[in-house]
Amino acid sequence: MSEAPLLTEETHALLHRLLDKADSGRMRWQLKCSARETPELYDFADQSQVEVVWEDLQHLAKIGVLDLKLKARQRPGNNDYDDGLIQLKYEAEETVRLWLERPAFDPRQHLWNTALARHLHVFEDGGEALRREVLRFPGRTYEQLAAAFASIPAVLEQQPMTLRQLSARCFWGASKFLDRRDLLLLATFPSLAKKIVSRPLLLSVYLPEQFEEILFVENQDTYLGLVAQAPAKTGLIYLAGFRGAALRVREVGQAVFSYVNLVSLTERERFIEFWLGHRQLPCFFWGDLDFAGMAILAALKQVFPGVEAWQPGYKPMLAILRDGGGHSSVGGEKDRQYHPGGTDCPYADYVLLPAIEEQLAFVDQEAINVSALLWQGEALHE
Repeated sequence: MSEAPLLTEETHALLHRLLDKADSGRMRWQLKCSARETPELYDFADQSQVEVVWEDLQHLAKIGVLDLKLKARQRPGNNDYDDGLIQLKYEAEETVRLWLERPAFDPRQHLWNTALARHLHVFEDGGEALRREVLRFPGRTYEQLAAAFASIPAVLEQQPMTLRQLSARCFWGASKFLDRRDLLLLATFPSLAKKIVSRPLLLSVYLPEQFEEILFVENQDTYLGLVAQAPAKTGLIYLAGFRGAALRVREVGQAVFSYVNLVSLTERERFIEFWLGHRQLPCFFWGDLDFAGMAILAALKQVFPGVEAWQPGYKPMLAILRDGGGHSSVGGEKDRQYHPGGTDCPYADYVLLPAIEEQLAFVDQEAINVSALLWQGEALHE
């Protein structure tokens, strides 16, 4: 039934009116056979065309698209369909929409398009990008949200600023509203790209003298616990919400570092050489044992290709998971996590992810007492 049958324009018009019923929210998608509701069946000037339309409707009923509810008996001289009902079957709606190339009516899309229409002269792409995504802002109307987008050029005209600053000034103090909407913004206002200042990544770092490897840590409490251990050979970096930025974070000026211990100029220079890719060091990542943590590892791989999952941290978490001590991956705050597919780290892909899949549970990094970890003086990957 997916292939559209050959139908007359008049039959198409009838089907469109039935879809109008669906789009208007009517409980019953039906038309009464009458000169007012189905004039295609009452065109007395072209009776032969009327017969073709009726044949179309009978065929659509036969293949399960329509339900024809006709009177058992008609008066002499009446048509078979007089005072009958033509109903579109609910299960056939999607098929008919495909035939007519008519997507389902979304009232939210209509309201959003109407709100955007007042500002199309401001949007450099004519509002095309914004129309593809119906946005919402709690407590604000579509009209207010569209006007907020339209205010962006004037705000940026005053001075260049970061995406967070722009978001706060245009969207009622909400600095994070434009997060992950940068592509939408640049599609709407491509000429403004040069006026959006890149926001440097701010990272906390612990560096011992003559460090030999780097460990990225996802969560603050665990990072501070490791810092308190004062590792002799391992540099620590707290990711602070970093989810794997683009390769540009390793370019000059794209990251700002705050050191939690006294670090000599020599070691700082060595670290910067590593960060900019001029010096290679073994790199490891330790975060939550969940899909989001594995996604961070996969993202870090794009920026630091040699990074691997840190086994001294993950092994005790793995033991908790296998002993049934994890929390369910279904429901709760972590219900929206998505399987990253793979990380290109053998230990993560062949040990950690299969364990999560088997147990359908997660373990947060904070469950581990870092002071009990046996890792100093040992290779991090052991």
